[in-house]
Amino acid sequence: MGEKIKNPILVMGWLILLSTTTFAMAKDLTYENQLKLSWLGYYGKALDGISGPATLSALTNFYADSKLSNENIDPQISHKALDKAFSNKMDRAKWLIQDDFEKLSLKNYNSLGINKSVIRRGSAGLIDVDGNSALFIHSRPGERDAGTDEKYIKDRVELGIGLDENLGGQTIWYGFKVRYPTGKNDINAPVITISQMKQMHFNKAADYKTSRNKQSCNGPGGLFWRMNLHKGNKLGMWSNLEKTQTEKTWFNDALSDETWTSFKVGIHYTTGPHGWIKAVNSNKTIFSYKGRTILNQYIACKPNIPPANRQRIGMYRGTERGGNLSEFNKGDMLIFDNFIVHWDEDEVDKFLQ
Repeated sequence: MGEKIKNPILVMGWLILLSTTTFAMAKDLTYENQLKLSWLGYYGKALDGISGPATLSALTNFYADSKLSNENIDPQISHKALDKAFSNKMDRAKWLIQDDFEKLSLKNYNSLGINKSVIRRGSAGLIDVDGNSALFIHSRPGERDAGTDEKYIKDRVELGIGLDENLGGQTIWYGFKVRYPTGKNDINAPVITISQMKQMHFNKAADYKTSRNKQSCNGPGGLFWRMNLHKGNKLGMWSNLEKTQTEKTWFNDALSDETWTSFKVGIHYTTGPHGWIKAVNSNKTIFSYKGRTILNQYIACKPNIPPANRQRIGMYRGTERGGNLSEFNKGDMLIFDNFIVHWDEDEVDKFLQ
C-alpha cells in the first residue's frame, strides 16, 4: 500500500482553497461572457457570473450565428470568440492614438490639454533627442490654472484623449516613454503627476464642458488613478479607487536623462468587481488593482449622460502654500515620446519597442 497521508486536514484545506480559487476564476470568466453576450444582443438576464440555462442558451445561439461548433461549448473558447466579435462590432477607431511626435498634431487630442497658446508660450513643443523628434513639456506657476486653492498652488500641461461614452466591458491600453532633459536627474516640485486615468460623471453636459469648478456626481475629482514622480526621483501610484487610497513608492531612480523609461497601463472598465487596472514597466507589474472601474454610486447627483473618461500624460505639479517656493517657482521640464492608446496590448508593446 502507499504511504499514509500524514495530515489529512491540511490536505483538505489546500483542496478547499484550490476549489474556491478555481470557482472564483470560472465565475469571473462567466461574468465577462455574460457581459459581452448582453452587449451583442444574445443575453438579457442578470449578470451574476453563474453559468445557468440562460447563459448556455445565449452561447448556443452565438455559436450558431458565428458558425462555431457547439458540440462542446468551452468557456475559454467562448471568451476569445466573444471578445473578437465584440471588438469587431465596436467603433474603436476613434480611440486610436499612435504618436511618435515627428510632427506636432493636436487634432486627435482633448482640447483641455496642450493647445496653440500653450505652444506659443514655450510650455510644449518638439525637441530633438538623439536624432529623433520628441515632445517636451515645461510647466511652471501660472501655467493653466489647475484648481489652485487656499492650501495648494498647482499648474499643469497635459496631453490626452477624451472618451465621453460608456466603456463598460471594454479594455483600453495606453503607453508612453519619458525621460529628463540632458543634465537633469530630479524635479523641482515636491510631486508631479506624469500620467493619469480619470473619470467624471455629470447629469448634464454643460456641467463638464462649461465649468471645471462644478462638482461631478461622484464627488470632487471624480474617479482617478495617478502615476506620480516625487522629488528624489521616486515613482509612486495613487488612486481613489476602492481600498487603494494609500500611495506606494514602487522604485527609486525612476527616470534618467540618458535613456527612456517606458510605461504601459491597461484598464478594463466595469461597474462590477471584475474591472482592473494594471501598470507595467520593463515587463514588471508595478501597480495592480481589481474592482469597479466605472463608478455607480454617486454623491451629488444622478448622471444621465455617458461618463467623461480621460487618459493623460504630461505634468501636473503642486505644492503647499506657505512653504519655500524658490525651487517650485523654477518650473519643471520632462520629455515624452511614443504615446499610444489602443485596445490591443500587443500593439502597445510593439510601439514602445
